[in-house]
Amino acid sequence: NWQPPSEANGKITGYIIYYNTDVNAEIHDWVIEPVVGNRLTHQIQELTLDTAYYFKIQARNPKDMGPMSDAVQFRTPKALGSTGKGNRPLDVGTDYKTPLSGSNSPHGSPSPLEYNMLLIIIVSVGVITIVVVVIVAVFCTRRTTSHQKKKRAACKSVNGSHKYKGNSKDVKPPDLWIHHERLELKPIDKSPDPNPIMTDTPIPRNSQ
Repeated sequence: NWQPPSEANGKITGYIIYYNTDVNAEIHDWVIEPVVGNRLTHQIQELTLDTAYYFKIQARNPKDMGPMSDAVQFRTPKALGSTGKGNRPLDVGTDYKTPLSGSNSPHGSPSPLEYNMLLIIIVSVGVITIVVVVIVAVFCTRRTTSHQKKKRAACKSVNGSHKYKGNSKDVKPPDLWIHHERLELKPIDKSPDPNPIMTDTPIPRNSQ
């Protein structure tokens, strides 16, 4: 449990609890436990027995995060059911205030919450970019394939037309053989005959 800030600049919407076994660890290596609302108590589960933990707390309002409190040590009990040492309220002190604006993380580094949000934004942008690239690539591939199919169909149509024209030129008329030696023209009788008859008279060959 802990005490609220002595001077709150706006409505407190929650707290963030940091804890670690190494008080000198970087802030992004601390485990965080978010607390929603203006609660002043929170139970942390799955702590190691007979281990010293260091806790810090940070208030937040709708605008930004407040400064972080000093580290407070708490040692877990050796067995379940017993009381650990240092189990006292976490007093953030009279100098602890919620921010008006800006980030007041220690050493100017982003808080774990801000770091996680930044990581989520980067991953989301990367995934969206990959999806857009894949969609554009599929669209371009389909368009190119369709264009190639149309081009091939047009080439086949033109080649078939040329082949048909070439074949028509190569067709030769049948040879007609007329045996002039076996034909003899007879004068046509001018008398009216309803059924004129033409006869073929063989021409004898002269023996040489």
